[in-house]
Amino acid sequence: MAYAHAQIREQILMARAAALLLLAGAVLGLIQIAVPHSQSINSTAYAVLGGISLVAAALVWLLRERLPALTYQAVSAFGIALVSLSIYYSGDDPSAPPDELLYLWPLLYACYFFDRRGVALQLGLMAAAYGGVLIAIGVGSGGGARWVGTVGTLVAAAVLVRHLKERRDKDLSLHEATIESTTDGILVVDADGRWESFNRNFLNTWRIPREIVRSRDDDAALEFVLGQLEDPAAFIAKVRELYDTPDAESFDVLRFKDGRVIERYSQPQRIDGRLVGRVWSFRDVTEQKRVEARLQHLADHDPLTDLFNRRRFEQELEREAARSSRYHRGGALLLLDLDNLKEVNDAHGHHWGDEALRTAARLLQSRVRSSDILARLGGDEFAVLLPEADELHAQKLAEELLELFRR
Repeated sequence: MAYAHAQIREQILMARAAALLLLAGAVLGLIQIAVPHSQSINSTAYAVLGGISLVAAALVWLLRERLPALTYQAVSAFGIALVSLSIYYSGDDPSAPPDELLYLWPLLYACYFFDRRGVALQLGLMAAAYGGVLIAIGVGSGGGARWVGTVGTLVAAAVLVRHLKERRDKDLSLHEATIESTTDGILVVDADGRWESFNRNFLNTWRIPREIVRSRDDDAALEFVLGQLEDPAAFIAKVRELYDTPDAESFDVLRFKDGRVIERYSQPQRIDGRLVGRVWSFRDVTEQKRVEARLQHLADHDPLTDLFNRRRFEQELEREAARSSRYHRGGALLLLDLDNLKEVNDAHGHHWGDEALRTAARLLQSRVRSSDILARLGGDEFAVLLPEADELHAQKLAEELLELFRR
């Protein structure tokens, strides 16, 4: 899916570049009419060529998502034909503009977007078209040297540009392979927040449907993402905060409605010191958080009764005492122990003694408030911490518990 998205982006880039080159050629052709020039230059022909270029640029731009990739070979060949006609209609006047330079435009386009075979095809078309033009305008004995010099320069430029492009593609391929191999979900956006690239793990993390990815509809993607979060407002607030401060980095934790926990990290993306976008990374830490919570539970709770243990209870008692002192609120502490637990162990075994302790814990939990804190201090000793309870409430609860255990 990420590969298909990259193909669509490449096709749109090809269309934009082709439309831009055709537009630039049209403007240049029309400018030739406006500036002083030799009478041998056919102004009408330049006007027609400029108009054709404008129409072609508009068509490529409007149809950019519907044109198959092979169409752009034809678009490049069309550009070569326009340049050749421009050379033809400029005549063999030394004062005429060096239109041979315009061959560099479709050549560089081909070197960037086409493979080696496509570049060779475009070079062959240029060489043939240019040779035909030189014969048509009758340049004489100097035509051969002119053809060799121009075509040789174009070939050298193609070799150099293609070499640089292949090195760049190799570096990008290594970079993309590295991004794809990471377990994090990666999303790269431009300065306006539009998606530029992402890896498969990003799609897997957010479970974004294929149709949304293909449509490249950022609003639909955002709506789908927000629907999965426990706190979508906080998500949006963090995004807005970062775009208000483009140089900032951030880290936060996202909690999903399905129970997943995702760490989100963001940092600005710069090219030559200029801010061009932002990189978001998402790491699924659900299992890690689950293990951490389990370990913390084991550290805080008595394994037999699952009540707080002595260590955790002492922490809660210290915290509640400090809060009570600060806000001048009351509180109470009940200490209980089970009578004759040793006799139960001796007469019936530790299994029944353990069951007696678990039963006592359940009975205590059934009578206290959700805000009260229960703990097994050790052996047969239990404690109940009653935050903000007065003496009357504490005494009443103690009597109820004693009555409950005496039954």
